[in-house]
Order: sequence, then structure tokens, then C-alpha cells
Amino acid sequence: MSYDAVFSCMNEFVEMEDIVIYPYPDRPYGIQIIDQEGDFIIFFFDVKINQVVCIFKDAEEFWFRT
Repeated sequence: MSYDAVFSCMNEFVEMEDIVIYPYPDRPYGIQIIDQEGDFIIFFFDVKINQVVCIFKDAEEFWFRT
């Protein structure tokens, strides 16, 4: 598990046209996908639950509070 799991999950849920993919180093194996409207999804591998997690733009502040 790692980037392979993250990219596999991403390919299931995201149409790969007209998007930009950035690394998201704040989370393990994290990537951020941004579309033309500025909406985004963050995919990362949660080592505690051993699964890929995706967070949408509107939920980012809730999940990633400091």
C-alpha cells in the first residue's frame, strides 16, 4: 500500500481530463487534484486504518484543523 493504492482509488473516482495533480505532503502519500473551477479532492493513505481516504474541498477545514 502507498501511492499505488492512492492512485488506484483516484482513478476510480476522478475523470482524468482537465485536472491538475499536486503532491500533498501534509498527509501520507497525499495528492491533491484540482479541477478548472478550483474545486479539489485530497487523497491520502491513512496508516491507522490501512485505507485510502479522500477529502473534498468543503470538508478540508473540518478534517485538517490545527
